[in-house]
Amino acid sequence: MNYGLKAIHLALFWLLTVPLTTLSAQPLEWIRPSANGDSFVRGERAEPFRAWGFNYDHDEPGRLLEDYWESEWDTVVADFSEMKALDANVVRIHLQLGSFMDSPDQPNAKALAQLKRLIRLAEETGLYLNLTGLGCYHKKEVPAWYQQTGRNRPLENPGPLLGSHRQGGGPQSGHLLL
Repeated sequence: MNYGLKAIHLALFWLLTVPLTTLSAQPLEWIRPSANGDSFVRGERAEPFRAWGFNYDHDEPGRLLEDYWESEWDTVVADFSEMKALDANVVRIHLQLGSFMDSPDQPNAKALAQLKRLIRLAEETGLYLNLTGLGCYHKKEVPAWYQQTGRNRPLENPGPLLGSHRQGGGPQSGHLLL
């Protein structure tokens, strides 16, 4: 694992370990695979859990969440309330590498703080977050240091990646359900 990915994992670990139980809303129960591994369950009672929700990746003009989540926080709050009112239980957000990493070994503290704020909002609203990424959606925002790695190109041969899952190597995913 490269150093930049270690920093991302540490940052996400930090976000997950910060207690959110001091919020006014009741904490969400943990989601985990069922005993037989073919579905998800919630909480200690292992109640069946079906993810039902929305991709929340951009607004109507095409701006990504990180482009407006500070200056238009009220819009984000209203959107989360509307999704909950529509009986969603999960919101999938797409994060950009360039917004969360200033360099290969330096996470962006301001972006992580805003992500923590979004996690709190999700819990207060009663929604789980599915963090997807870290992607490179706008070419102009791909950091130069990342472009030099060559990893911002699509996989030319995804077979080995998919094959490892089929052969019992475990899923390869960029998703994290909070």
